[in-house]
Amino acid sequence: MGESVLVDWHSRVMPSLPDAWQTYTVAMKTPLGPKVSGWNYLSMNGLLVVEGLHNGPWSQGMLDSVQELLELGKEHQLKCELANFSSFKQWHDQAWFATEGPIDYRVKLASSFAQPNFDHSAHAKLMVDTVTDLPLDAVNMMFGVQLGGKVSNPDSATSISTDFRTAVFFQENDADWNFARADANQMSWASKVGDAFLALDGFSGSYLNEPDPSKARGTYEHLFWDNETFAELQSLKRLLDPKELFDCHQCVHN
Repeated sequence: MGESVLVDWHSRVMPSLPDAWQTYTVAMKTPLGPKVSGWNYLSMNGLLVVEGLHNGPWSQGMLDSVQELLELGKEHQLKCELANFSSFKQWHDQAWFATEGPIDYRVKLASSFAQPNFDHSAHAKLMVDTVTDLPLDAVNMMFGVQLGGKVSNPDSATSISTDFRTAVFFQENDADWNFARADANQMSWASKVGDAFLALDGFSGSYLNEPDPSKARGTYEHLFWDNETFAELQSLKRLLDPKELFDCHQCVHN
């Protein structure tokens, strides 16, 4: 049932939302942060959270524009509500992910961009299989962030890759754990899952701010910037920093 909801979300509901809405999804094994009444650990396996932010006043038009989202997977919904906040910061400060808790997480990420022609069914199956296969105590999550708007139609040229500009959403897998003894397994999971999503039809590139840090030189350049943009950045690097005084992991290099 989870696959059909994801396909409906990405193929019909999300594209129909007005530009005033920006949404993201979180898929997880169990409710790790959001409070979800009615969750049953014995009979339920996997949870999809969809959150939307509306840039504008609370109005009947706003409410009408999001009805398709409120009805998404209605027969499987555990919770559905709207709340009014006066600023983005006010919303963020009360969000379930605003604080990590008493123990800082060790984290490894990987990411890719879903293009307009991506395979909805294959993506949904991989998402459901990935989440439901996690152990019960996993803190790992799958994030999807809707793109479009000014991301696709910037006011001026920047170094943002073509993959980023043309994408309909950004897919991230997030390994979170607390203790060093789990490092090898969790870091392997993050790279393996990230590569699996990147290999799907219609997925390309990677988000520079949330990359797989294991990608080596000769690989990450195309993923982060695409070949043409990286060549331009490299020309500037050679001009302004020929001795590579400024250097870092997965940076533009000469």
